[in-house]
Amino acid sequence: MPKVVYVHKATGKAHVFDGGVPFRPVEQLTESGDFEAFSAADATVDVSVAVAAPTLANPITVAPPIAHPGDTITITVPANVWAGTPTPELSIQASFDGVAVPIPTEPGTYTFVPAEAGVFSLTYTGFNRIGEDAASASVAVEVSSETIIATRDPSITAALDGVLAQDAVDLGAYVSSAGSVTVTPVYTLGGLVISGTTPLAAPQVFAVTVTVTDDAGSPEITRHLSATVEVGVDVIEDADTTIAITIAQALPSDQDVPITVTAEPWYSRRIAAGLTWPALVSRADLTAGPVNLVPPVVTGSADVGETLTADGGLWIYAEADPEPALSYQWMRGAAPISGATGLVYVVDPADAGAAITVVETATSGAKVASSVSNATAIPSDLPFVDDFNRADQPLTASPNWTAFIGSSPEIVGAAVRTNAADAAGSHAAVANVDLPADQYVQVTVPEKLNVAVNGYFYAFLRWQDANNWLGMWWRANGATRIIKSVGGVVTTIVNGTSATIPLGGVIRGEVQGSTLRMFIGTTVVATATDTTFPGAGKAGVGFINARDAAGLPLGSLDTFECGAL
Repeated sequence: MPKVVYVHKATGKAHVFDGGVPFRPVEQLTESGDFEAFSAADATVDVSVAVAAPTLANPITVAPPIAHPGDTITITVPANVWAGTPTPELSIQASFDGVAVPIPTEPGTYTFVPAEAGVFSLTYTGFNRIGEDAASASVAVEVSSETIIATRDPSITAALDGVLAQDAVDLGAYVSSAGSVTVTPVYTLGGLVISGTTPLAAPQVFAVTVTVTDDAGSPEITRHLSATVEVGVDVIEDADTTIAITIAQALPSDQDVPITVTAEPWYSRRIAAGLTWPALVSRADLTAGPVNLVPPVVTGSADVGETLTADGGLWIYAEADPEPALSYQWMRGAAPISGATGLVYVVDPADAGAAITVVETATSGAKVASSVSNATAIPSDLPFVDDFNRADQPLTASPNWTAFIGSSPEIVGAAVRTNAADAAGSHAAVANVDLPADQYVQVTVPEKLNVAVNGYFYAFLRWQDANNWLGMWWRANGATRIIKSVGGVVTTIVNGTSATIPLGGVIRGEVQGSTLRMFIGTTVVATATDTTFPGAGKAGVGFINARDAAGLPLGSLDTFECGAL
């Protein structure tokens, strides 16, 4: 059998073992002990092994944990109690009230029967033959002459303001050699008997008397405990919608504490001052980060162009943490809306059919928590909103007319005149700049108009070129139609209601999102939904075979305007 050198990594000492020969120290190593051969005084060592300190692998068990005189105490010694390199040796020292009790170290089950009350204790140690490392563990059994024995003594665990009396106490655990036990607590607060569901109130004295009996009528045992109720939660108000909270350190980490937060005037923008929120908060909650008591609330109209407003929620955070910074992100369904990070949001045509919410995020140092507001549903068929609050902005179009975004359109010059044989968009006057996705074209009809002639007015919206556009068609006799041209093929999207075109009146076409509407005067004569040309586009107007009352080609319009809704 080759010699083995056991090297203690911490000290560098080496010990040689050769078969049945005991360990013999050789010399202090200068290296770490990682080597293949070591020349001892009497032999060449072939193998080196690093020492590992003993660790408990299979503990010795003793049962029961509490016994009476005459009961059998069972000691179980498993194999391989300790692990390590070399394999640790086992040593057992057992005693009863200071008198040694012999317990073998070989694996097996052993018993001890106490004749009187006392304490049976057992300590077992693992050590390696080098003698550099050792570890110990112990176990004890109380032998009591009482019939009823407390295996766990009662205790007051959380005498804190607001905690229920029954939740503030651990009543303990008990066994009896004569049968099952009954545990009866009596709670008092400030000297008055209370029920277990009564909340504690600081700074009164809380007490509990625990009485334990068994079925056989054995002598009962009684335990009495008392403590002064402390304030479990300290609320410190801040100047915004965050509140600092301190939870008493006596509180167990898994114990929830009921708290009540009252809104002060700084939070009365939407909630009356004095309204309270009861909540359960634990130290573990606050350790994780800010806790939201009231989520943010969104109010306002769901119409396009209208404003939604977010009122921040109510947050609490641990006093030891930095005060949370609050930030906002508006959401269209589950997707964030780019750039929408304030407390207000203007409804966009792209919101049609979506639910709009705002996510409020509280950031306290590296700890982050979020809360989502109520949802505002945006209708799929959005109402149109005329918003002329922009400054007038002329859009250079053609030599014949000028288009404006704004509320002060100018009179245009000569209108475009086409022949009936021409295609609808072949001679349209179109702005040379893109208008927004929400746009309109409006024409004031001349005082002279021969309605007996089948003339047509065209309003072009989202114009791409002469062969690709959305359009609206008014016939001189009052017929209406929403149309489109794709690749030069003109199709009807919807036929509208016929209505008389008033001389000097207004005809108007509007598009917002995917929704189109056309008017004669103030009457909506056609509505349609179409997504062929999404987004912004150009706008314009065109005539086919339009003549005045004298039968002459119509050469001018009274007013032509295009712009953004």
